[in-house]
Amino acid sequence: MDSETPKTNKRLISTVVIILLILVTGYLIYKNSNSSNTATIPDYFADSTSWKEFNSVEGSFRVTLPTLPKHESNTVAIPGSDLTGTVDLYSSSQGDTSYFIQAISYNSEIDVSNPHAVLEGAFNGRVSEIPNHKIISSDFGNFISHDALDYVIQSDSYYIYGKLVLVGQKLYSFEMACESSKCSNSDYQKFTSSFQLQ
Repeated sequence: MDSETPKTNKRLISTVVIILLILVTGYLIYKNSNSSNTATIPDYFADSTSWKEFNSVEGSFRVTLPTLPKHESNTVAIPGSDLTGTVDLYSSSQGDTSYFIQAISYNSEIDVSNPHAVLEGAFNGRVSEIPNHKIISSDFGNFISHDALDYVIQSDSYYIYGKLVLVGQKLYSFEMACESSKCSNSDYQKFTSSFQLQ
């Protein structure tokens, strides 16, 4: 029985890494496309002097953002397993700073008995996709009463401030990407501290 636990943890970590790779690929495709069917609420988000609350029905959360986020949702099959997951990606930009939220809902139950292993696997998958990266910091913590992993990564002249949060069978990822000279810790705190589950 004990010999099964390392295999299960490795499989779980591999599954999380694969999902993050799919997310990053989806994000890159999404960022480089000019989707004409993106929903907009111009009156509400027209005033760019203040941040606005955004409610996501699909992601089951609300958060404050500087601009109306773009949204993409995909159901992905996890290679090498029977698992599938629904991935909702939200992105918002203001100037040279971008904010991202990813909500991954697994369509089958996964083993979350070791949340740090799940978060660490997700983090390693994310780091592997960033060119010329240098990990500035990474720490386990707690966010809205759930296990979390906070990190800061440098890639050339950019910084990525991020947080991964495991909520039952759902994994949330928050990131702020900015040029090193234009990063605002107060904006990152405003972004992450405004997040609430619904």
